[in-house]
Amino acid sequence: MELQNAGIDDKSYLVRRIEFCREYVKRSEDKQQLNIENMKRAIAESYINLGKQKEGDVLFESYLMEDPKWGWGWIGWSDCYFNVESRLVR
Repeated sequence: MELQNAGIDDKSYLVRRIEFCREYVKRSEDKQQLNIENMKRAIAESYINLGKQKEGDVLFESYLMEDPKWGWGWIGWSDCYFNVESRLVR
């Protein structure tokens, strides 16, 4: 969450967030636990917040194909497009 907050003013922190979350997912043994889903959501959200909507959308789509009942995945994806004007890449 702190990397996301820092990324509001400095987009390089969103890149660090992606790297951190990918490493967390890679090292985790239980791929279905809530923390893994939160990390995946953070990765996809970060791409979208970097202005890389296509990459973020592809990730959300693939994650949700793995688990279509993952409600927070759907919510996270839709939140990326709520109030788009305030989320434009600076």
